[in-house]
Amino acid sequence: MDMTRTIFAAAVIGVAGSVTGGMAQRPAPNPNQMQVVAVVGCVTQDGTNWALTGASAPIVVPTADGKVQTGAGVTAERAKSEPVGKERYRLMNMLDEFGVAQHKGQRVLVKGLVLGQGADRRINLVSFEPIAPGCEVK
Repeated sequence: MDMTRTIFAAAVIGVAGSVTGGMAQRPAPNPNQMQVVAVVGCVTQDGTNWALTGASAPIVVPTADGKVQTGAGVTAERAKSEPVGKERYRLMNMLDEFGVAQHKGQRVLVKGLVLGQGADRRINLVSFEPIAPGCEVK
């Protein structure tokens, strides 16, 4: 057996050795993986940009099994009880399709991916739902 075949055989054996019970082991989930979040805030306009002000941090809803729901698991009814927050997010993606401009000054529930940090945080929208005609919380 020449050297190339020996190296190839060793590589195949090494790969086969990492398979357990016929199933390859899966890597652990990445804790930095982006998730869809839900945020409540007031739609405001800043020049040509749209933003949520007085916004909540991403909403987390505990479940009966000890886990939490974010994003799609947050309902409009749950969002209505969210207090006014201190966060600000610039809204991006699908602004015309969701009719964001028609909801200026209204309290809304948005769902999407949070990008950036600090003053440059943005939400890439996947869902937009008005929950109150004004920004006051009752």
